[in-house]
Amino acid sequence: LFYACPRIDTNEIAHELLNKFGTISEVFDASLEDLKEIPHIGDHAAMLIKLIPDIARIYQQDKTNKDTPLDSHDKMGEFLVPKFIGRKNEVVYLVCLDSNCHIISCDLLFDGNVGDVNLNIRDIVKQVIKYNCQDIILAHNHPRGLAIPSSEDIIATRSVIKSLAPLGITLLDHIVVSNQDYCSLANSGYIKNIYREI
Repeated sequence: LFYACPRIDTNEIAHELLNKFGTISEVFDASLEDLKEIPHIGDHAAMLIKLIPDIARIYQQDKTNKDTPLDSHDKMGEFLVPKFIGRKNEVVYLVCLDSNCHIISCDLLFDGNVGDVNLNIRDIVKQVIKYNCQDIILAHNHPRGLAIPSSEDIIATRSVIKSLAPLGITLLDHIVVSNQDYCSLANSGYIKNIYREI
């Protein structure tokens, strides 16, 4: 805050931010308008605060060793969780893997409002063909919920599996993320049960 609010007692401003929003993460998640309601928080200070989660996400993603094969559900979760730091909208990522579970690509498929996320099979197939892969991982977040798959998540997963199976494309996992927590639909048995059905 000192760099955005020079020559002012930023300690007092920091306390006011915490008093209003409760926690440091809630400060970072607050809207620009809400932040600027605090005395001495102008455009520059509010923008600096809002940049922290995005910078943290990029930092965490950059630290991830992209050469490590995603050959376990734990490794998949550890790789994907940082991609959702500071995300207030639901987003969907598609990871394409080679035959040794090394990452070929990790692309943001969808970024929208809560409840708007849909898994467009055509977009998934387009990426799979582009990168010539046979195995994929999907991941999406529950920004205000728990890392527990909803009935819609399971229906969407089933739809993806059934649509891609005739093409020889395997969905290895669908990871649901909330904050630093995640749930693997494969570890939970959902994916194996869907493959048994088809």
